[in-house]
Amino acid sequence: MTGTGAVNLHNIISSGLGWFSKFISFVYSRRIFQINKTVIILCTALMVIAGPLRQPLAAQTDSTVIYQPQKKDSTDYYRQKYRGKKAWEHAVSLPGTIISIPFVAFFKLQELFIGYVYETKLIPKVRNLVEWQDGTSGIVPKFSNRKGYGIKLYKEQILSRTDDLSLTVTGNVFIGRERYRLRWRNIQMLNSPFYLNMMGRYRNLPDERFFGIGPDTERSDKSFYTQENTAFEGGIDIRTSPSFVINTVLRIDYDNIYEANEEPSVTDIFDEETLPGLETKVRIAQARLGFFSDTRNRLGNSSAGHEFGMWGTVFKDITNGPYNFWKVQGDYRKYINLGLNRVLALRFGFEMTEPFESGDEVPFYYLSELGVSTSIRGYDRGRFRDFDMMLASVEYRIPIWRSIDFTAFTDAGQVANDLLSDFRLKKLRLGFGAGVRLYSSKDLVANVQAAFSREKFRFIIDLN
Repeated sequence: MTGTGAVNLHNIISSGLGWFSKFISFVYSRRIFQINKTVIILCTALMVIAGPLRQPLAAQTDSTVIYQPQKKDSTDYYRQKYRGKKAWEHAVSLPGTIISIPFVAFFKLQELFIGYVYETKLIPKVRNLVEWQDGTSGIVPKFSNRKGYGIKLYKEQILSRTDDLSLTVTGNVFIGRERYRLRWRNIQMLNSPFYLNMMGRYRNLPDERFFGIGPDTERSDKSFYTQENTAFEGGIDIRTSPSFVINTVLRIDYDNIYEANEEPSVTDIFDEETLPGLETKVRIAQARLGFFSDTRNRLGNSSAGHEFGMWGTVFKDITNGPYNFWKVQGDYRKYINLGLNRVLALRFGFEMTEPFESGDEVPFYYLSELGVSTSIRGYDRGRFRDFDMMLASVEYRIPIWRSIDFTAFTDAGQVANDLLSDFRLKKLRLGFGAGVRLYSSKDLVANVQAAFSREKFRFIIDLN
């Protein structure tokens, strides 16, 4: 029986005895019955004894209510547990605690950011602000570590149901980086499988990085240069099916290399003979032919299917200079659904560059490159350059919110003078990291990544 039940029962008994004692006294005083005084004394004694018995039972009941076990606060519990450790235990766990601080901070900031974006409905609000009523025109912000910040203005369905005209302006006023691009693509020609594409672009890129040529360059060999590039291109896509496209492009590039703002500058270390392309007024025409296969089930967050592209490009110096060469490139990406909306994304790519003749050369900024955000994400931009390159990556994606994935990835790659004969497993460069992807039904909206390598840590942000 519980404490409360015992008290109630005892109170009833005690009250009954009290009233019974009063009744006996009343009867005795009125001589209604001849009752022995012993009975009255006995009842009175029971009433007196019952009164004190109430207090310990009531105290027992109160203590049950007051000291009822409560759920411990986990934060206070672990804080007290941590403070209760001995000095040697703190010393042993100190390295692990220090190592865990960046990870704890990163995931805590990630949790706060995702919660803020979701609770404030930030994405729908921004979209409603920058899009016109019909949804075919709008303005979207853009940002990345490499390109800087800017905007993109677009207008869709001008001449056909598929075309897209856009003007993109990005830059960084602090270092003088500028990018302008006007592009009109996917213009369907008379309901045929032929689609016209056009593009014009200007870039001024101060303080680009150069570490040397080959897989064994040192990070301490870093130098800088400024590249100015103007490009015009036009091409036709032939869509033989919804998932297969034949791509043709004609393009001309105007390149100038100048002294960098930072030191040491490439122009102070090399000259045109020791580093091909280190000059102004390089004019190169390109002709490209390729094909692309795209069987993804969704564009923004693919969980099945593949992307595969292969193309070859011929480069010709239109000033009758020595810059005549060709490239062959391939890129394959496979998306595997592991269940519960978890996706494994695999990628393999390669690039091979070769001069046409023995006297021809390749400008150093046209060489194959590793270190950009689309290759080995844990290295500096332009960290490795050579004639050939291969890369592979594995990325695991886990949904953590609506339209938001957490990713963990591993990248590997290598540059070589001749990939077929000079590839060495011990010269592979590795990168690791994790990040958060925000996507829509059409495309990847934002990608925030933290990447590591044996040389450095990089924080990469891409928006639109």
